[in-house]
Amino acid sequence: MSSQAQERDPKLYNPLLTSSRQFRLLILEPCINPREVIRCNLVSESLDSDPQYEAVSYTWGEPVNEAEITVNFVALPVRKNLWEALRHLRRTKRRTLWIDAVCIDQQNVPERNAQVKMMRQIYERARRVVIWLGIQSDESSLAFNFMKFISSDRRKRSMKSEKLNGATKYVGVQEELEAVRKLCQRPYWQRLWIVQEVI
Repeated sequence: MSSQAQERDPKLYNPLLTSSRQFRLLILEPCINPREVIRCNLVSESLDSDPQYEAVSYTWGEPVNEAEITVNFVALPVRKNLWEALRHLRRTKRRTLWIDAVCIDQQNVPERNAQVKMMRQIYERARRVVIWLGIQSDESSLAFNFMKFISSDRRKRSMKSEKLNGATKYVGVQEELEAVRKLCQRPYWQRLWIVQEVI
């Protein structure tokens, strides 16, 4: 990608009114064909107007722009992890999202500083926080299925277990436990922001 492509188009980011607690939301357009370009629109809203949106919690990933999305008809380079998240999040209906890397003009330092101060409220007021851990790998689907299984009280009580040296070992589920361990070692869990974003 050329160095020019790295620069943000000024048409994307209209100034935000700090006094009105304005922030931007990303409207993710629906699409069922995974090969189609990811199309979005940026809109400005006020936190005081109680907008309905989902906040996305994720890791930025490696500091290189590896993919593009289209925002307000402008090609915008984004990191691969965000591109993958948007590709998986788009469905047959529009989704209104708050994603820091796109909704904040990262090249505008005063705006970035003001928006970072609002982030706690942005996450608190979201209808839902969507956590993106990354694409499926290392038996992550097995880990999620196992966690669903043990979270059911009925199933939990019926699961065979045995005591070994004071610790409970679930019989016959070593692969599942290993999958959960790998899931918990993903870079997402090493971020300082997750307490503010998720709790």
